[in-house]
Amino acid sequence: MYSTLIGSTIRRFAGLVAVGLLSACQGTPSPAPLTEYHCADGRRFAAAYAADGKTAQVVVDGMHFQLQREAGGERYQCSELSLERTADGARLQFAGAPRPAACHPAR
Repeated sequence: MYSTLIGSTIRRFAGLVAVGLLSACQGTPSPAPLTEYHCADGRRFAAAYAADGKTAQVVVDGMHFQLQREAGGERYQCSELSLERTADGARLQFAGAPRPAACHPAR
């Protein structure tokens, strides 16, 4: 019984941590125009970039994320997601994914 109690407590704690990490980078819908992307792995997402370039709003799988720009580049990140702008599109990567997906603007 004691091990069952410990196990359920650990699972609840892990769930709360995951929700906390995800909510740390969840954002609200952006009023800026969205660019739609299609990725090599089949995923689709939309992104809007702040006029000052400091943040990006990403909508993927119905979730909204607020990403912060890293210094000296075109990479935006939060704890669950990273987005890198490239010359011909973008690369999107969820935390823990083996490599980023190459994505191109929808035509």
